Amino acid sequence: MVVVFAIATAAFVLFATEAFPPDITALIVMVVLIVLGPWTGISPEEDISGFVNDATIIVLAMLVLSGGVSQTGAVQQLGERMASFAGTDERKQLAATLAFAEDFMTPIGYQTKLLVYGPGGYKFTDYFRVGAPLQLVLSIATAFGIAVIWGV
Repeated sequence: MVVVFAIATAAFVLFATEAFPPDITALIVMVVLIVLGPWTGISPEEDISGFVNDATIIVLAMLVLSGGVSQTGAVQQLGERMASFAGTDERKQLAATLAFAEDFMTPIGYQTKLLVYGPGGYKFTDYFRVGAPLQLVLSIATAFGIAVIWGV
């Protein structure tokens, strides 16, 4: 138990100080857990068992996808379009930001949705079925709220 606590503490320090990129830190921790298996009580099978979870695969895919869109300039183009829409008007900037931030129809919109995705036994379509009406209601409420409060 002491060894696992020491590894967790070292991982926390490495993540917090960003001594290595987060993906490298995670791989280092995984390898250390495998190598120190006799002292941690964690078998190699248990150590890599998380990679069969759908949420883990989605997070890995999101990391690859976000790196790709950043490298291709798609994020820059999106920012430029938001800026051309909003200009210097802070209310329009707020409206554009909220419009892009509201995502209830997929499990990949926010971390906590991914945390319950696998353990809760949810399917991708469950998020759309419940999230689509919520997205519609919140979009209308956001547009109405911005119009009433800020007069956009």
